[in-house]
Amino acid sequence: MWVGWDGLDRQVNQTLVDLPVWSVNLARALSWLGLAGVVVTGTVATAVALWRVGVAWLGGWLIAVVSAGWGATQLLKLTIRRPRPPTNGDVSFARGFSFPSGHASVGVYAFGALAVVLALTLSGRRRWWSAGLVGVVGVAIGGSRLVLGVHWLTDVVAGWALGLVVLSMGVVVLRGVVSSRR
Repeated sequence: MWVGWDGLDRQVNQTLVDLPVWSVNLARALSWLGLAGVVVTGTVATAVALWRVGVAWLGGWLIAVVSAGWGATQLLKLTIRRPRPPTNGDVSFARGFSFPSGHASVGVYAFGALAVVLALTLSGRRRWWSAGLVGVVGVAIGGSRLVLGVHWLTDVVAGWALGLVVLSMGVVVLRGVVSSRR
């Protein structure tokens, strides 16, 4: 029997309340990777490294994707203004609005863009293993927010979808840039 989105959100939130300590600790670590300061620092450091090896344009693309994603996420949060789920005891605390999940969106657009950069700059099997690992971690960041009880399932799914839209638009732009550089 379908319970509706609100009912599904509540069921998932309630199911994840009493998870083992190790899963909460893993979720905290993954969630830390999605913090704005970590993402900005990683983005700038990657852009500088790309500049130093002669592909500053790729670093500029990375910065543009992360900036566009952050702006789109914040605009939606401020427009929709959805409150967060009730607190999950001592597990975690988050401020601001809930929809869409910023961690879920950043996990897809920023970590996805980093995966694209790795795929374009590394060679051989390292390229695909590194890009794949970064992509999986990016998606897992969104899931961590459910485990910590600071987002509803629909917040996370919407964040992943928004991140995918931003990343896809960025890849379209990147293909044009790469084509024009040939």
